[in-house]
Amino acid sequence: MVIKHITRVAFLAAFATLASIPIVQAQNLSQGLAQKFSDGFTGDAGTALRQERRTIESWAAQFLDTHPKATTDELAAGITELFGDLKVEVVQLDTDVHLIAASDGPAGSVFIMGRGKRNRFAPLWRISDGVGKAAKEFPMVAAWSIERAKLGCRKAHSPAAAIGCGPVAATSIGRLPDGKDGAKRFYVDAAYAQLDDAMVAGQTTLWRWQAGMATPILGGTYAYNPDQDPHLLVEATALHIHDRAHYKSFADCGSCAGRVMDWTIRVLPDRVVDGGRTSLEPELDLADTLFRRLLDRKPVADIADPAVVAMVTPMIDAARQYAAETRTPLSLGDLEEAKVTAEDVAHALCLATDQGGPYEFLIDTSTSRWRFISARAATNCGR
Repeated sequence: MVIKHITRVAFLAAFATLASIPIVQAQNLSQGLAQKFSDGFTGDAGTALRQERRTIESWAAQFLDTHPKATTDELAAGITELFGDLKVEVVQLDTDVHLIAASDGPAGSVFIMGRGKRNRFAPLWRISDGVGKAAKEFPMVAAWSIERAKLGCRKAHSPAAAIGCGPVAATSIGRLPDGKDGAKRFYVDAAYAQLDDAMVAGQTTLWRWQAGMATPILGGTYAYNPDQDPHLLVEATALHIHDRAHYKSFADCGSCAGRVMDWTIRVLPDRVVDGGRTSLEPELDLADTLFRRLLDRKPVADIADPAVVAMVTPMIDAARQYAAETRTPLSLGDLEEAKVTAEDVAHALCLATDQGGPYEFLIDTSTSRWRFISARAATNCGR
């Protein structure tokens, strides 16, 4: 590896003279932390995590003291060189003020490095520092604390309260437009440690940095499939986060895409606005509503023509029979395939489930009250 302006030889020489912990010892810390997670993050895992965080901070400070004009890429490369497989991201918030995220597998830290006493670099803020006051308004912030890093924390709390249990690691950090008052604003996107790869729980928090203090201004949690497209899209004045919700008539499969929602956060000069979640596939939502009503023997005349109901009745009957025979919840099983084709005033939806299909539907979208106007059997959905 060659660091942009600082060669690897010069880097290691500077490290040898300044750092108090050898590279091998730092990498052993990282390997030990990974083993502790695989063992359930019990015992002295908190001590190991605290030691690794302080080591990263110490090295970052020494590196900047020696190379104050280093770029963000150089600083990130320097920390990565120390710990090997560590994932590091650095964002400059202001002159001599750096936001740093360091993730070691399932556990990580986020901190701000700047000039402190005697004009030397030091950590000015840690995200784990906000566990007290910040977590009262945004409970997910508590997941960064050492005390809540053990996986047993989740067992001791209700699902709603478990969003404050870690460990967590940053997946992305970034600058946001400055506030009207000059405050530097940034976001931290993070993933909760998972025991399997089927579905990942995540959290996003937005912060303002001013007068040496970081204050949370918005936060939330979500879920996503790691095999899908990137779940976070950052625009000039907005964040879009893909959140996985649940269908009412299809089976809930951990590795399935599920109902994908777009959580929008608008970043305005004087405030940050939670724009809520909207469906990315409203056609599937309408089908989900239709099928759930039919399964529950509820009226559907407001959203589907009689011919559509007649076409899907065999699928609905098959689902009822299967549920009765297996004594399982009434559903259409997995959503095996789905494809939407949008026209000006009508959208075509093709889908197949475990209990029937594929069917091709035509949806009248000419008014705000969408409805199914036709349906036919299809060979496949063209995927």
